[in-house]
Amino acid sequence: MPRRSNSGTESRVLLSTVRLVVAARNRHDVVRMLRILRGHTTARAGCLAFDVSQDVMDENVLTISERWATRADLDAHVRSADYKLLLAVIELAMAPTEIRFDLAEPLGGLDVVRAMRSDQTADGVK
Repeated sequence: MPRRSNSGTESRVLLSTVRLVVAARNRHDVVRMLRILRGHTTARAGCLAFDVSQDVMDENVLTISERWATRADLDAHVRSADYKLLLAVIELAMAPTEIRFDLAEPLGGLDVVRAMRSDQTADGVK
C-alpha cells in the first residue's frame, strides 16, 4: 500500500529494481540467497515491498523489486550489511546487471483503469 502523507493523500515511494541473468547452475543458490535477503529487507524500517519475479521468456532472468517509504530508508538499506548479500547475488550474474532507483507517484488502481476505458472513443472499444 502506498504511504499516506499527513494530508491523507498518497505520497511518492522509492523503487529499487535489479534485473539480473543467472546461470542455470546458480539459480538454486541465488533463489536461496534472495529468500534470506527478503526476510531481512522486509523487516527494515520503511520497506513497503520486496518481490522477485522470473521473466516468462527466460527463466534465468530475475527481477528484484523493492519499494521504500523514504530516501533515508532506502539509503540505510543500501548501506546495510544485509545489502552485501544482494551484491553477492549480483556477482553471480552472467551478464551486466541493471540497477535502477526511481521515484514513483501512485496514480490509483482499478479506478484508473475504469476511467481510462470509459474515455476510449478512437477505436470504439470499451
